[in-house]
Amino acid sequence: MAVSTLVFLGGLFFITIFGSSASPVPMDNCRYNLIGNMEGTRGCEVVHHDAYIAIYCDGKLSSSVRKILAKYTQYGCRQPIYLRLEHPRFPITPALFHGVQSRLYRLELWSLQSDIKLAQAFRGLPALETLTLQFNKTPRNQTLVLRQDLFGGLEALQLLRLYTEAVPVRLASGAFEPLRGLRCLYFSGENVECGCGFDEFTRWKAGREGRMLGEMPDRYIPGTVNQCSSTLQCRIKGKSSAQRNDECP
Repeated sequence: MAVSTLVFLGGLFFITIFGSSASPVPMDNCRYNLIGNMEGTRGCEVVHHDAYIAIYCDGKLSSSVRKILAKYTQYGCRQPIYLRLEHPRFPITPALFHGVQSRLYRLELWSLQSDIKLAQAFRGLPALETLTLQFNKTPRNQTLVLRQDLFGGLEALQLLRLYTEAVPVRLASGAFEPLRGLRCLYFSGENVECGCGFDEFTRWKAGREGRMLGEMPDRYIPGTVNQCSSTLQCRIKGKSSAQRNDECP
């Protein structure tokens, strides 16, 4: 409580005010606790930005990822989440993102094995705007099959980046149909199988030309601009798509 005192000096009156200093600004509970309490989250790092929270994990322990996301909820964090996993050694399922489904806006999965189970992995992520998937080949060089159930539930996704240079890829029928809100696609690959799925993808992409962008900035990360391009050529047994005789509907 402030106290004022009237003081007479040299014919002039001065008012002096004494009191406690202004109350300190409340500490950011999310920033302090999420970064300061990393117990049980080995292999993960948190970087707290004003507009979003970045979480980087090495992908060795699913328990670390679950724990850090649980702490995000526990400490009342509200910022959008950018989650990056390197070489995940565990299945990617909807349960992994429990509690943060409405906050996860950017997800990057790097160095995935082509035989990893991803079907329906991203269902229930209504806030997801950007998805990056980068695949490595397995010892047996298994073919990566992109099916419709991989992208199921991602109607709001705006940007998709697929890096498949290291693996043979087969596109199943309707694989990209769920991506109704997509505005930017980066798809790189040198070993995509020819077939009806590839032809369907080509038609799907051509039908969206007016809605697709050449590049797309990240609305939370200043200066980040994502390139959008997919110049794929299918090849099977060394032959290009122009040399095959598939009959597709």
